[in-house]
Amino acid sequence: TLSQFRGLLNKTKEKQSAAMIKVWLKNPKTNDKVEMWLRIIDDKNNSFHAEVFDEHPKLKNYRRGHKLHVPNSKVSDWVFVKDGMFYGAYSYRLYRAKLSAAEKKNFDVYIGAKSYAPLSK
Repeated sequence: TLSQFRGLLNKTKEKQSAAMIKVWLKNPKTNDKVEMWLRIIDDKNNSFHAEVFDEHPKLKNYRRGHKLHVPNSKVSDWVFVKDGMFYGAYSYRLYRAKLSAAEKKNFDVYIGAKSYAPLSK
């Protein structure tokens, strides 16, 4: 839940951590929609101030560093990473569950995951 995510954000402000939210972004010229991860800049209780850090060819209107205000209702997933431990990351986990053991290892190396925290109930 977002309350778990905010708890992690408020508890850890260290440089060894990273926090991201996943949202749908739309190109107004083509109506293409892409789900993208955004880096958290600030938590505003009912929303997040975030920035694009990875560009997508279908979303030329969103460049690296582009800042966005994202209401809670637009967040489809979240991930908090500290020392390689991934918290949340539900879409990563779903994708990863479909991979072979070798593909999982490669995927984890690619995203920097050393381990995954148990999901809270």
